[in-house]
Amino acid sequence: MLHEFWRNRESVLRNPRGTPETLKQLDNQRSKALTQITQWVKIASLSTQDISTVVRTLRVAFDSVRDAIEEHEDNQNDLFAKDTNADPLIGELEQILDGRVGPPLPQEELPHLIEEGKRRVEAEIAPGFKDVKAKGVDGAVGDFLVWEQVLRQAKLTGRDVLLVTAENKPDWWRMVRGELRSPHPDLIKELRTRAGVDIYMLQPQRLLDHAMAALKVSVHEGSSESVARVGSSVAGQEDLSTGGWSAETLTELLSRLDQEYRVQAAAIRKAGKQGGRISRDEVYELVPHQATLAL
Repeated sequence: MLHEFWRNRESVLRNPRGTPETLKQLDNQRSKALTQITQWVKIASLSTQDISTVVRTLRVAFDSVRDAIEEHEDNQNDLFAKDTNADPLIGELEQILDGRVGPPLPQEELPHLIEEGKRRVEAEIAPGFKDVKAKGVDGAVGDFLVWEQVLRQAKLTGRDVLLVTAENKPDWWRMVRGELRSPHPDLIKELRTRAGVDIYMLQPQRLLDHAMAALKVSVHEGSSESVARVGSSVAGQEDLSTGGWSAETLTELLSRLDQEYRVQAAAIRKAGKQGGRISRDEVYELVPHQATLAL
């Protein structure tokens, strides 16, 4: 797990939100949209003025979204990638994890364990085999190595295991009609065989919910929402860069709003340029302006 963290941390810092790729896709969608519009206006036989208005509206919409994305790019991440001592996340994790992390797997055992992990992945033995498509066999072995550490720690302590994970694939869970019901039966059986204990699994958001209810722990509302959003993103596309949105879906949304709800479209663009927030007064300021345009 530690190796996987360090392998991914630098790439996240270099490209924390997938901004370059998002902008590239946005530009591609812009070109496709302009081509489509150009073909349509020829068939529709619009006047030169109408054509200019349509094209300008499209370009302004894409430019507004592009500007909003670029405003949120954090240039400090390059510094953190070059010097991990300057990375604030590493500093916070160090304090949290100090003295609370188990020993690594013995180096002399790793070659054998990696081969065993590959065998299990190819035989579709939980966990990890569902990662093959996204990570390849070598990447999918990582889940097995984490699981092997869980098995060893459980046997050492003789205690039941509570595993908190954002994973939601059927190589970790027993699923019924798409719902996560319990740990995968193979995991339950293997843990009982190897360590004689039981396993319980929670997703991060559920852990926070239980902490608030059972432990009377104060959890900031934004923390729960952030965990849910990240978990949803991981579950949906194994990628934290877009939060489930693509350039295509965003363009489609703004296009429809421009046609039917111009005030809402203008409000979204303004909020995007202001860090995702817009006051009620600012929305009201847009109403007469949009009404004038409609006339």
